[in-house]
Amino acid sequence: MAKKKQVGRRLEGWKAKKWYRVYVPDAFGKVEIGDAISADPANMVGRVMTATLGEVVQDYSKSHIKMRFKINDVAGDAAYTEFIGHEVTRDYLRSMVKRRASRIDTIHPVVSKDGKLLRVTVVCLTLSRPIRARSTPCGRRSRRPSPPVRRRATLRPWSRISSPATWPGTSSKS
Repeated sequence: MAKKKQVGRRLEGWKAKKWYRVYVPDAFGKVEIGDAISADPANMVGRVMTATLGEVVQDYSKSHIKMRFKINDVAGDAAYTEFIGHEVTRDYLRSMVKRRASRIDTIHPVVSKDGKLLRVTVVCLTLSRPIRARSTPCGRRSRRPSPPVRRRATLRPWSRISSPATWPGTSSKS
């Protein structure tokens, strides 16, 4: 069956919505990072906006750092955010690792004084490749002098077997 047409005037989707300007926190200078659209200001809270550090501080040499901000307050046509994290772009990290160098990554969960759980990723770039024996715990153990090993005297299996001359059914006469 065909659907019935709506009777009366229908408001178009875009016309019912309103544009909001999104601002970063005071620690970053309350700079506008973009615009967002929504029909209801309550729907704006919780959205995550992304901007580079170069855009925020107007220094485009720092554009390899991506920052994430979460909208937590809407007042009038302005939306205010809180900083929730940052990340260095993959292509920048890959460009840092040159020939005969290596990269060591480690991830640590840390709880801050205000009770927030942070995931801290530490990236270490070496000037030359580490020697494998020194970089592992086994290699560190092998550099220490080991105590002398006491060996027990064991009988080898072939020493238990008597010579063919003493086997039954054979004679030692030649």
